[in-house]
Amino acid sequence: MRTYFLPGLWLLATLLSGCVRTFTGYSTSGERPILLNADTYQLMGTSQDPAYGYTAQKPIHVGGYDTQMQEANIQRYLNALQSPQGGKVTWVYEGACCFYKSTRNRLGEASLEIYALVYEGQTLSPLLLYFDTYNYDRLLAPQGLDFLKTAE
Repeated sequence: MRTYFLPGLWLLATLLSGCVRTFTGYSTSGERPILLNADTYQLMGTSQDPAYGYTAQKPIHVGGYDTQMQEANIQRYLNALQSPQGGKVTWVYEGACCFYKSTRNRLGEASLEIYALVYEGQTLSPLLLYFDTYNYDRLLAPQGLDFLKTAE
């Protein structure tokens, strides 16, 4: 009877520890993300790189606040964006792409998430932004877009 108790206790402890959410995102900058409010990240400026966020090779790394809530991390980032004139930006999920090996995903592989953005007065086709939800780096706005400076 006793031989079943210890493995069962170990399994229970392992399952319960998976319920605890902590900051586990990898950060190349050494920073942790800052929230303006529960639904919005504080962006730290505008990227100097014109490809930032617009290509799969330069995705926006939003995996730092809560790696268990990947979609919420993307939403927090998108909520911070504004049109070049400071207006509201709307978006739609386009899908996943660009699989890559990752030690931060239990499956050993991760993908990028793509969102299409539009705003009032936009004359071009929707902007596509690429997100990496398993890694974190300093959050910046892509060139051509503005961002919230304070909570609304």
